[in-house]
Amino acid sequence: MEQDPQSIYHSSANATVYSVCIVRQPSDQQLALAISIQDGDKMLRTFFLTQPQDLDNIGDLMDANQVWIEKDTESGKEFSSITLGFSGETHAEIICDSVEEIQPQQ
Repeated sequence: MEQDPQSIYHSSANATVYSVCIVRQPSDQQLALAISIQDGDKMLRTFFLTQPQDLDNIGDLMDANQVWIEKDTESGKEFSSITLGFSGETHAEIICDSVEEIQPQQ
């Protein structure tokens, strides 16, 4: 029996992506992705995703109006189990190793 992925974040169809930043981590030289999303009038949320794969569609993320982040709990994989999905004029997914929500500084 196939299990649905665990939803970490799922916006409505009214989201705005405010920033997308690709960084190289100094510790291991791996790429990471930081994105800031606001869903309608809700609080701005920022996520840090490690080792994104296949960034060919990354530019389309800025035009997305719906964004979701899910963890594949069924495959048993330790790595490449996070999916960053987005849609607007196009639909795409980027597979990542891990995700962490960055809490705003008070």
